[in-house]
Amino acid sequence: MQDRNKYTPEADLTLKSFMLNKYEMGDLQANISGNEDLTSFKTKLEFLNGLGEGLLAQGNIFIKDANTYLDLRATFTKLNLKPFGPFMQDTLSNLQGALSGEAQITGEVSKPKVEGCYSSPRLDLESLI
Repeated sequence: MQDRNKYTPEADLTLKSFMLNKYEMGDLQANISGNEDLTSFKTKLEFLNGLGEGLLAQGNIFIKDANTYLDLRATFTKLNLKPFGPFMQDTLSNLQGALSGEAQITGEVSKPKVEGCYSSPRLDLESLI
């Protein structure tokens, strides 16, 4: 969006019936709005599946000293972990179950720090470490 030669970028994206590694995740909605100098972006990402399961992550992504940083709060509600297994294959195998809880995701995009409180009534995994 442009207002008097000032740019405030905004994006809204909805993907219906989003699939991740052959698993139906639900609808993916993403909303992003940036500041005038394109160094900070308010972000909201949400998976909605109509069953009360999903993920909501919101906060800021910002650029400082040519590095990209995260400052996000994520809420998980009975999130199916199996689709994420291939992303964890170097440290975990056979990732299954559901995850609920909250996390703060901070730091550089290349090495994010994830801290929070989680629960899983049925979690299966095998550590490779």
